[in-house]
Amino acid sequence: MPASTSDMKRDAQDVDWNNVALDLSGVDWSKVDYGNGAASSTPAASTAAAETPASSQPEVVATSAAAEPSAAAEAPSSTEAAAPAETSASASSDAGGVVGDILSGIESLATKLGAQLGVNSETDNGQIWIGGDGKHSATFTNGADKDAMVWCWGKSTMWINANQPVISIKLAAGETQKLSVADGFSGGCGASFDDSDLYMGLLNESILEFTFGSGANGCFDISREINMKGIQLTAKGAKCTSGLDGSSDSCTFICTDSSATRCGAGGGDYAIDVGTSTEGPCMVGKDPFTGDAAGGCQMADDGEHLEVTIHASRW
Repeated sequence: MPASTSDMKRDAQDVDWNNVALDLSGVDWSKVDYGNGAASSTPAASTAAAETPASSQPEVVATSAAAEPSAAAEAPSSTEAAAPAETSASASSDAGGVVGDILSGIESLATKLGAQLGVNSETDNGQIWIGGDGKHSATFTNGADKDAMVWCWGKSTMWINANQPVISIKLAAGETQKLSVADGFSGGCGASFDDSDLYMGLLNESILEFTFGSGANGCFDISREINMKGIQLTAKGAKCTSGLDGSSDSCTFICTDSSATRCGAGGGDYAIDVGTSTEGPCMVGKDPFTGDAAGGCQMADDGEHLEVTIHASRW
């Protein structure tokens, strides 16, 4: 998961995913070793990193695997999104505002998934909001031939069964929607189809993770750690592409055991598959405490915009 949130992966290889979900803790990213790590088509090599100047060391997002309550119902409560969900769509024709029926019928889709409805703010809430007026933004495009839901959360509200996510919108086939993200905000987004489900309260699909900031202070990645067979996602930024790039991975977190469903529980460790990306923009490093993989795509120097595509297929 990214090298740009205040989260951190810990000891995924020892995690029993049947009893454990993701917990999030702080990390001093100034101590992360980023370098020319020789990751290529062999993902495990991405943990090898040489020293580089401090200017290339990001504050980055990553998810740690640590013990959680034994049942998803005991997931932590939200400290970031307490406002009531907004369920009525406005009639804005501005491509940056609420477009089409993105808030229509989302109650039944959320209920079927077992998730709460999002806050879905249309004004700057210091997190993620609907519209394109922020310094940082992401345009989500549904490239599938069926409806997709887009879910976004903060770093402590990713258990969307127990916590209210920041965003829950519906995109029809071919529809797009721009979201703005506050500077320094760490969190993630994912997509669900009608047959998606949750795992221990987490969206059981591929996940876009991020901390929005300038240059090496911002980072994003597509992570396949929770579900290696999740919905294919592509996130293209100014300097780097993460996720599906053509028919290959690019700067993507994967399990070192390619046959695993999820990392841990026999799936081994995780690593960055540099794939078709170029190291530098695709930052490859290691956790200073555990030696685990850390990194992701570096953001633009002055305001990042991501083009995020939801593909029809799963990996």
